[in-house]
Amino acid sequence: MKTNFLINEVAKLHNLSKKTLLYYDRIGLFMPDHIDEETGYRYYVREQFPYLKQIIYLKDLGFSLTEIQELLGDRRFEPLIDKLKEKLTEVNVEIARNMTKKHDLEYLLKFYKEADLIDERDLNHPSIKFFEDRVVMYELCENENSVVEVMLAYRKMLRNLNDMSIFSQMPYGTICMEPTDSSENYLSKVGSFIMLSSDLDAPQKCTLPAGKYACMYKKGGYYDTVSYQVLLDWCTEHGYKPVGNICDFCIVDYTFSKSDETMIQEIQIRIE
Repeated sequence: MKTNFLINEVAKLHNLSKKTLLYYDRIGLFMPDHIDEETGYRYYVREQFPYLKQIIYLKDLGFSLTEIQELLGDRRFEPLIDKLKEKLTEVNVEIARNMTKKHDLEYLLKFYKEADLIDERDLNHPSIKFFEDRVVMYELCENENSVVEVMLAYRKMLRNLNDMSIFSQMPYGTICMEPTDSSENYLSKVGSFIMLSSDLDAPQKCTLPAGKYACMYKKGGYYDTVSYQVLLDWCTEHGYKPVGNICDFCIVDYTFSKSDETMIQEIQIRIE
């Protein structure tokens, strides 16, 4: 039975380079069993292979060579178990980040595929859609209701999310709050909104309840009061009663448009 293995043989058996094994030897992480004094050949024995396998495995798990040397140096379970627990926590955090990225990528892919299908024939034609509960955070205009103030409200929300280490790619747009008494109308309280996951906390948020919505694609920028009135008039003409906030979802913004006139939005109002 073969008991001694040359460095090239060990490298091939473990899918490593000779250079890597020489480096491991130099830093004292994994050294040959003995070196032939006459030839200078390095010889390893099979009993060393499980140790080398563990080095390779821990390195693949993200441990540094210094950490591996410390963990395997005294060959005790306790410090290794503690470090494995720490690494598992790190990996779980990274998985959560990657799941968020995956969700964002899936959303963006679906969003832009649908946006690409919208053409002139789809604009200014109200229709009925059904939605499940949705949660949005919102920020009202501080001064006058205007396109500029709506955009400032949106940027303020982005800053708030950034402070929470959240970068949002979720739907956003203009919100006109439902009148609460006869002295108000849909233009009394105007601002911006960003859709949220239901468990995310925010200073101001509200639910867009599940139900029937009057919807209309249209061209134009934020805070398009003329188009809001068109959809409200359509609701009245067809016997529907608006019972919620007006949400003007931005579909095509300045990322793909050079002017307000070529932007595309979808207005949504819950109705009964």
